[in-house]
Amino acid sequence: MAIQYPVYVKGNSPLEELSTCDVCGMEAEDEHHAVVRCNMASTLGAAMRELLLVLWRAWFNRNEITHGGKGASIVGSVKFLTCYRVELCIIRQQVQDDHKGKKQMFQEPPAGKREASHSKSTAQWKPPDPGWFKINVDGAFSERSGAGGVGVVIRDHLGAVKLAAWRVIFGASNAEEVEARACKEGADLAAEWIRAPVILESDRAMVIQYLKEENMKPACFATIQETRSAAQSRLPCCVLSHVKLMSLRRWQSG
Repeated sequence: MAIQYPVYVKGNSPLEELSTCDVCGMEAEDEHHAVVRCNMASTLGAAMRELLLVLWRAWFNRNEITHGGKGASIVGSVKFLTCYRVELCIIRQQVQDDHKGKKQMFQEPPAGKREASHSKSTAQWKPPDPGWFKINVDGAFSERSGAGGVGVVIRDHLGAVKLAAWRVIFGASNAEEVEARACKEGADLAAEWIRAPVILESDRAMVIQYLKEENMKPACFATIQETRSAAQSRLPCCVLSHVKLMSLRRWQSG
């Protein structure tokens, strides 16, 4: 690798040392600058990370179509990857160490945690106890088209992302149904790959209540039943939790 080591140029008086990078002209060039700090190097690194997302998305679309699903449009994929990249940057931040201590099926969060979740400020992500995993779900719904989307992120007590998924929903009746499907997606994902005690967290209080109250029969009853069945029969333990403003894009880690 050719590096711009100091060059001494004879001037009118003492020798002048020139080692500025010829590419960006911002600072002296050494090995670290050439491969990390230089504008060209940093731009290339960012582009390669985005390329990996594009390749992953292309594989996902092909997999969906192969197994009988519907592949998303190019515009839809671009919008998703743009948002997903932002979310990945957010969830890489270090999370605050705060234990839940919840061990029973479908119990309420401790009183202190309920008060914290009702804070008017943007909710902070709270990690579960060691050995537990937290499933955060989010749904978006368009009344005009009936289309929606669900997102799922599953993290351990250290905040490390273990699984993430998303899905486009067509023909939904309302936002509650989309959120219920997001909960089902999260429960199914955890049952398939995690198989450990989990906290299923949503920002839609009515959906959490539907999951807890078996005598309630909302419009999305079938989805609620499927979610409850997955949580009760396929997971060792599932605690349901409602938290305000828990959008996947709004996570703050302290």
